[in-house]
Formats: sequence, structure tokens, C-alpha cells
Amino acid sequence: MTGVQQHIEESLAENEANFHALADNANDGLLIATESGDYVYANARAAQITDYSVAELLKMGYRDLAHPDELERVNRIYSDRLAGKPSPRQYETTLVRKDGRSVPVEITASLTIWHQRRATLVIIRDIVERDQAAREKGRLEEHLHLAQKMEAVGQLASGVAHDFNNLLTVILCSVDRLKETLADNHPALDTIATIEEAAHQATGVTRALLTFSQEAPAEKKPIRLQTALQDSARLLRRTLPASIELVVGDDCHPPLWINADGTQLQQILLNLAINARDAMPHGGSLRISAAPASQSELRAWKDVCDSRTPYVCVTVSDTGAGITPDVQSRIFEPFFTTKPRGRGSGLGLAIVHGLLKEHSGHITVVSEIGKGTTFHVFLPRAGSPAPQETDHAPIKTPHGHGETVLLVGNDPHMRGIVTMALESLGYEVIQAGDGLNIRQCRERHRNKIRAIILDGDVADQSGGKPLSTGSVRSWLDDLRQAGIRAPAVIISDDPAFDQTDSFDTRTKLLLKPFKVPDLGRLIGELRSDTAAQEVQP
Repeated sequence: MTGVQQHIEESLAENEANFHALADNANDGLLIATESGDYVYANARAAQITDYSVAELLKMGYRDLAHPDELERVNRIYSDRLAGKPSPRQYETTLVRKDGRSVPVEITASLTIWHQRRATLVIIRDIVERDQAAREKGRLEEHLHLAQKMEAVGQLASGVAHDFNNLLTVILCSVDRLKETLADNHPALDTIATIEEAAHQATGVTRALLTFSQEAPAEKKPIRLQTALQDSARLLRRTLPASIELVVGDDCHPPLWINADGTQLQQILLNLAINARDAMPHGGSLRISAAPASQSELRAWKDVCDSRTPYVCVTVSDTGAGITPDVQSRIFEPFFTTKPRGRGSGLGLAIVHGLLKEHSGHITVVSEIGKGTTFHVFLPRAGSPAPQETDHAPIKTPHGHGETVLLVGNDPHMRGIVTMALESLGYEVIQAGDGLNIRQCRERHRNKIRAIILDGDVADQSGGKPLSTGSVRSWLDDLRQAGIRAPAVIISDDPAFDQTDSFDTRTKLLLKPFKVPDLGRLIGELRSDTAAQEVQP
């Protein structure tokens, strides 16, 4: 052997050793197939992907690994490549492992020479992890989209609730004025009572919207669950058509108690009932019942309920059309609805979900097409409250004697009805609707103002965005610095106004919507407290 030949063979041996070193440590599977499709080389990763050993692969060909559903396509691609016809260099397919499990792979193939014979180099990439990562990315993107949608819903709900609370305040104060002017036996009083009841129901809706938008906490108190169900039933019977039978169970002994916002609990039941009503266009049965949640139920729903916590379970069941599995997975998404355009907002169950979250509760759904749907509402159970003595004596509303009240607010309807309320209580009212008015009133009437009422909707000193504690504080500070020390009432639908140390002891919060006596009592209390402070040594 000449020196040149020896050098060539050593180089070839070195190259082959380097190839094996690279191939055996590759992250992808490597296979080399002859023109007949038989494997003449396989690396360790190819054996790992296919579950065969390297020795077993060398006795096989690509037809042995291809999935039966893919064999015809793979044959065509392989033949076209050898014949020089256009064929995909990279494509996805499915292999069948030795254990019989299908595995999705990405194939990259090209022609090569192996030991002086034409062959095909095949790179196999297991794409299970890639597909899982893509699905996880999609899931995270969906959650992000949902979170953004929820934020938009919250902002919308907050704006609607603020505007609606102003309207409800006007309605309730107008009702009070009407009742004062009518005789006790006037026939319109029944209609007025209906308006007042509807306004109080609407107050609960706005509170639910503010809770949903996380701007207001639920006002929780001990509630006897069976009583709440019966109260809700009276409202539901006005909502449901005669073709739907409503059955409300009330057979729990001892009574079940929960800590909840009663209006929001009613809102939950109302939304679920409306959902059931729409699922039964031709009539059916709607059953609502409550019982202590059993341990088996809690174990069944262990992903959402803490089995160490005692729960009550409110069941809302209908005999409607049922919900398909793909729809069940989305029913609590905001804006998702299967109803025709204009028939549903897609917010009902989303609000239910938000209210239950505020109450540390959970909701699950079981449904079967053609047989109906059952919602299980789990709420933490509470002990029965201690009996409380109540004083039924009517509380007298303090009246003024011509004292001047400065009323500051942007909404002319609010200013108008509050002015009427204050004048009916014996006060003289000066209205200020914008920055110029406020400054003029401050300069002109500073010595006669005996009380200040600031609507939370008032814009800031620059005329900017309303609905902020900063705007109200800015104007209140301005009035105080001008020497007006009169007690102040801030009217707002944001409970956070009284959760800060921003206001002095002469300033109190009155939440919207309110009634005339509420405003009169608060002004009277503040003026009494202020007078007491002034006479102290």
C-alpha cells in the first residue's frame, strides 16, 4: 500500500469516526436508506424515537415505520425523490413505534451517497414536545386574551354602574318627594311602591356590576338560604313564562346560613334561571334547591372546592336542550353566547362566576343533550347568627332652618333632584356645576355656607377626568383653604372613598343610590358633631 493510499484510508476512517460521533450524539434521529428503502444506518436517537434498537432498525425499512394511513403518501414522496421529480424536502408524518404508539414526527430527507451507492439521508425530529409547547402557548395566549377581555368588561361594567347609580338616585329621591306630596290613601302610592322596589332591585344590579369590575366589595351579612331562595322565587315567577314550572325546595332542617350579599345572591339565581328559561323555549321544569354539600360532592369537585370547608350546595336544574361539551368549556367567558345577535350579551354567566369568586364560592355544570342542565353552586356555610333586638321606632329625619348648602356636581339631573330634596328638608341650596361656578360660589358665599355636598363625579381643578378621590379632595381642600369649615358630604358609589385618611372628621361619605332621609340624617349628624366640637374648650 502506498503512502497516498494509506493516507486516504486513514482520512476516510477519521471522517467516518467523526460522522458516527456526531450522529450518535445528535438530538434528532438519523437514518440512511437504500434505493429499495432498507435502512443501512441508524443512530441512537432514531432508536429512542421509534422504540426499536439500532440492530432492529437495520433489519427494517421506512415502510415498516410508516403509519398505515400515511404509507401511500410516504411511498410517493420517496419514489419521486429517487426519480428526480419535485418532492417535499421537509414534511410532517406519523410513525408507529415498536410499542404500537403513534408518534408525530417531522421528516427532513435528501439524496446522498453511502458507500458509493445512492441513498436517502432521513432526519427524524420528534415534534410531540413542540406540539405540546404550541398548545401551551395557545392556551396562555387564550388566557391572556380572556384576561384582556375581562378587563375591558370590568371597565365597561364600572362605567355603566356609575351612570346607572346616578339615575337610580334621581328615581329614589323623586319617589320620596312624590310620597311626601300625596295623601296616605292616594291610588298612585301602589305604583310608586312598585317603582321603589324595582329601583332597589336595580341597585343590586349596579352593585353586582361594580363587584364584577372589582371596584366594590360585596356587602356580606348572615343570610338564611331557604328564605333567600323563596324571595328569589317571587321575583322569578314574574320572569318565567307560564309554560315553565318553577319548583323551589325548602326542606332543609336545621336551616342553612351563609355570609353573602343578598342582592348579589339573588342576581346569581336570576341569571341562572334566565339561562334555564332560554334553554326551554317550549316549556319545561326549573328546580332550585339547597342542601349541605356532601363529602362525596366535594371530593367529586376537589379541583374547585376545599374538602376541609363546610359548603352548602344550591342546585339549579332545568329540563331544557342541554349544553354540548365544547360550549360547556366556554360558558363562563365574557361575551360568549350561543344566542342569536341581539338576544344575549354573553355576560350573564360571566357575572355569576365573578360574584361567586367574590363570595369564595364555585360553580360547576353537568349537562346532557336533550335531557337538561344542572348547575351546582357551592358556597361556604356559616353558623346561624345570634338573634338581635331591633328597634322598630321610626327614625326622624332632621330638618334645616334655612341654612345654606353648597352643592357641587357635574350631573345636572343629580344636582336638580338633590336640590329638591334639600329644599324639602328646609335648606337653601347654591348649585355649582363647574370650576368657574365653584370659585364664584366660594368667593361670594363663603360666610354663609353651612354644609357642603360634593358629588364624586365632579371634575378636577383642571376640568379633567371625574370619578376620582383626587378630584373631590382637590375641591374640598380648595374650599377649606378659602376658610369654609362647614361639614361636607361626599356622594359616590365607590366605597373606597371612606377607606383613606384623606378627609377630615367633618367629612362623611354617602353611597349612591340614596334616599332623601339618608341625606337629611347625615347632614344633621355632621352639623350636630361640628357644633359639639365648636363648643368644646
